[in-house]
Amino acid sequence: MISRRRAEEVGSFIPLSEPYELRTADKGGKLRISGQCLVEVVFQEVRVPGRVLFEVAENLREDLDLIVGRPEIDSWDIIFTSEGPRPRKVPIEFEIV
Repeated sequence: MISRRRAEEVGSFIPLSEPYELRTADKGGKLRISGQCLVEVVFQEVRVPGRVLFEVAENLREDLDLIVGRPEIDSWDIIFTSEGPRPRKVPIEFEIV
């Protein structure tokens, strides 16, 4: 999830034809999803291969620009070691299904 402000700053905001809402853990809380943002990512000094598609939220808190969940980190195949984060496979391998 990325804020609309940050998506526009990186010049990669792609509006949705039909925005939607997601419920949050707060009672009555909702996030307005208005688009997508396709960007290159460096996470904890590890470059994620290709580009990553984030949903764009109109109403993230002002002090938040980006929310990365555990499923994304797992899909990027980054592991955390005592020497720091690194790609799980070097060189990175892709499976074609």
